[in-house]
Amino acid sequence: MQLYSGTNPMTGKSVVIEYRTDGSNHLKVSTYYPNTEYDTDKAYVFTVSDDNTVTHISW
Repeated sequence: MQLYSGTNPMTGKSVVIEYRTDGSNHLKVSTYYPNTEYDTDKAYVFTVSDDNTVTHISW
């Protein structure tokens, strides 16, 4: 279930925050960052669990 969709004002990149309804009860955050001056859309995706554990999916 999508909770937020917008733009990071610092980078101009899209940000999506979702509540995972697959039984994990995690928040999933998806955005992008510039890895190098040539790669300006590197995916950055992570989840946050109920106990605040952060797991990186793409980085």
